[in-house]
Amino acid sequence: MPPGWFGKKPTEEGSPNPGWLNEEADSDHVAAVSGADEEDNAVGAGRETSPLIAADDEEEEYDEAMEYGNSGYGTGSAHPDDEESNTSPTSSNWHEDDAITTPSRSSSQRSSSSRPKLGTGTKKVSTRTRMNEYKTKLEERRRKMLSGLPRRNCCHGLFIILNIIAVAACLLLILSQVLPIFFVKEQTLLQLTLRGYLTFFCLIFIFAEMELPLPFVRSSQSLHNFISKGFNYSFVSICAMTQAEADLIEESIKKRTMDPMGIDFSWFHALFVEIPAWVMLGVGALYMLLGILCMRPVRDRCREDYARRMEDYFETREALQRSLPPFT
Repeated sequence: MPPGWFGKKPTEEGSPNPGWLNEEADSDHVAAVSGADEEDNAVGAGRETSPLIAADDEEEEYDEAMEYGNSGYGTGSAHPDDEESNTSPTSSNWHEDDAITTPSRSSSQRSSSSRPKLGTGTKKVSTRTRMNEYKTKLEERRRKMLSGLPRRNCCHGLFIILNIIAVAACLLLILSQVLPIFFVKEQTLLQLTLRGYLTFFCLIFIFAEMELPLPFVRSSQSLHNFISKGFNYSFVSICAMTQAEADLIEESIKKRTMDPMGIDFSWFHALFVEIPAWVMLGVGALYMLLGILCMRPVRDRCREDYARRMEDYFETREALQRSLPPFT
């Protein structure tokens, strides 16, 4: 076989020439590769000139960057998809048709994958909610201030009425015991002593009902316990009624001996003494009943609740008078 036979065309028709066939195959391969390069350049130029494809590429790059940042990579550690993302277009897993035949996303997908506004919507909602809460609190404070002082409940009001009745009965009984000292001339030492005791106990009862800050009033448990207080009221009232009856009998005897046909005014004095005594007796009986029913803790709770509401009212009024509370 002569040398150089593989690189020359046959001189005779029909004779085989493997070298010539290899040259034609090489030329076809070169033409195919150059055509593919031209096609790639055309595709790249088309992607650069097409705004839709360019926008899709930018959004895909942004989504990949966001996923890469959210996954915790980028701080020196390698991303697990770096090997796949860094593969060249000439790898076996990459096809040229993928860059051309990739379907474009819809408008809803584009809007969902668009760049998010971090925390903007949540901040607006939270601010609006806090503003509504602030306005609600402000209206509630204004309503409390315009509504006036807080009211006592029914149970607390009944205890206060009982205190007022007890103080009024004690004052009337003191008046009925003091006035005869100046207007009645003939009185024995026993009568004066009894009137003095009744007046003294009535004053102590008044101090206890008004809860004055006196040492003997605060230290005496008999003035705060309902049962013992009721017993004291009952005892003083019975003593006053007994004295009134004794005075009535004495005055009636004197009038009959001096002027049998005269008008007897001793009944007015007796009624003036006995009416407060009967009222005090009723107050004492009611106190003993309340003590048996253990109503003193109920009264204390009513007072504490009212004091707390009064404190809140004055604090609210002072805050509104100074200025509006700061919005935080």
